Amino acid sequence: MKRIFTLLVCAFLFTMVMGQAPTAVVKKATVSPVIDGEVDAVWADANVYNIDKPYKNENPTVGASGTTTWQALWDDKGVYVLLKVNDNVWAPVYAGTVTGADYKYDHPEIYFDTNYVLKDGKGPQTDANGNGNGHYQFAPHPIKDSISGGEASSTGANGARFSYNVTDPAYMVEYFIPFTKLINGDGNMVDKAGEIGFDVTICDNDVPTLVRDREVWANVGNINESWISMDDCGTITLEGAETPIFVDAITLNSGGTITTDNGTLQMVATITPADASNKVVKWTVVNGTGKASIDANGLLKAITNGTVSVKATSTDGMGAEDMKEVVISGQVIDKADIYNSFNLIKNWNFDTNLTGWGNYVDAANMVQPTAAPMVQNGVATMLVGLSTVTTENPRAPWHYQLNQTGLLAEPDMQYVLAFKSWASEEVPAVVDFESGSSITTANGGDQYVRYGTSADIEATNKESEWFYTTPTEAKWFVFHVNFNKMIPTTIQKIQWMLSLSNSTIYIDSVLLVKQTEYDMLATVGIRSLANSISKVYPNPVGDGNTLFVELSKSNTKVAIYNAIGQKLMEKVATGTMAKFNVKSLQKGIYFIRLADGTTQKFIK
Repeated sequence: MKRIFTLLVCAFLFTMVMGQAPTAVVKKATVSPVIDGEVDAVWADANVYNIDKPYKNENPTVGASGTTTWQALWDDKGVYVLLKVNDNVWAPVYAGTVTGADYKYDHPEIYFDTNYVLKDGKGPQTDANGNGNGHYQFAPHPIKDSISGGEASSTGANGARFSYNVTDPAYMVEYFIPFTKLINGDGNMVDKAGEIGFDVTICDNDVPTLVRDREVWANVGNINESWISMDDCGTITLEGAETPIFVDAITLNSGGTITTDNGTLQMVATITPADASNKVVKWTVVNGTGKASIDANGLLKAITNGTVSVKATSTDGMGAEDMKEVVISGQVIDKADIYNSFNLIKNWNFDTNLTGWGNYVDAANMVQPTAAPMVQNGVATMLVGLSTVTTENPRAPWHYQLNQTGLLAEPDMQYVLAFKSWASEEVPAVVDFESGSSITTANGGDQYVRYGTSADIEATNKESEWFYTTPTEAKWFVFHVNFNKMIPTTIQKIQWMLSLSNSTIYIDSVLLVKQTEYDMLATVGIRSLANSISKVYPNPVGDGNTLFVELSKSNTKVAIYNAIGQKLMEKVATGTMAKFNVKSLQKGIYFIRLADGTTQKFIK
């Protein structure tokens, strides 16, 4: 009996220790707040919660308890959050001097865990794009023009809207996060009638040495910061949220056909019962002999000929679904389709910015100067630094990175990575695919593991990592990989690691497609991505003295070599045409060669 009593006491104490995470009640808004940097009257209805706990042993200076707070409201569209921060020194990222450390400057972070099981050891880092694991971070930085208290509405991560109002040094932030963006790990919309994981972190930086101090609502770091694990975060409940009416069935319109190039077909889903609480469906395409894409509204767009199956699935967690087949014909595949419809890389051409890309600039361990990646003239431009060398830290490439997370490659399939790159001088570089997981191999994860293999001679240990030399003129690089080492914790990530020189390095036109899709380039009149010679004529030259070389890009350096590799002539093309007087050449076989190694034979 004594033993049972002791066990009960221990269980009670364990529950008390583990149950200290705070809870909050979010009231339903009578009027939707306007996200404009002004505190609307409706916010007076919202409960006020203090952000007054230091993270671990950090020392933030955001005022006494009760002066830095958060409030929230909800309506049928989503959740609204209002933060008021009583900072004493305004240190925004745009006034900082350390690149690659945005997270250390003054800004707030709010977190949501939308899963049914909240304690799962995960946080947003385990899926940085917010796809599939149900953990979300919203952490926009202030906008410079709002420092005097103006408005600054914008769109942030995962479709959330926010607005800063900075009065220096204090500031406030309003957020709107739509329910359609709060998707749990099963791919369903968050259960509004259940508990939702939630937390707020205020990042505070007061000193020139850039020391990040954090104040939190709930998670003080007994396990880890919320970015890595939300297990110690608090919870919120939405007051007045009713038990939902679930979807019993979904019926799609009867499929159909697409017969025009790049044609579309609007799919329509009928929900039963008609008064279901959540009528949002998730649209997906199962590609068969054809290929197509579909948007969030059910608009199907054809890519290649054949058949595809369109599926609509309920997002209320009950799994109702329907599927119909669509027959596609009349499609013409071109280079744009390969890049835009088959490519797994987002913002592959760096048109105006680095949307979809991340970076890491460890300036403290590189020889200056360095600058964070930027886009100039539609090209990713990186002023990199040579990593410093110590006994503990041998020279390594990872101190400067350009990366993209959340790739969706399939396992055990052959893929091709192609990209164009050049630099201010010939320098070494590294590109690899390694898991962005935060779970170490010792704990059953694959943090930093190269999750593919390659037979390319540039590949390190036959893994998905390639060392190569970046030339001074634009060159296409083509590498091959099979992602055959993925495990459930793998977060697919590509990254260039460049801290092996003090140079400016350029990257453009990044393509990651299946080998079969890459091979399609040959069917649309493109010999290969690396081949920028369009035509050499007349060939054979015959009795004429002029050889014409047409190119696919302007102002390219073109050279003529003999059969034993001696350079005989060289010039820069005028536009996309280079002309050579070959009267002095003896009869025989010669080669046109570009700076990227592209060659084509001609006969004199």
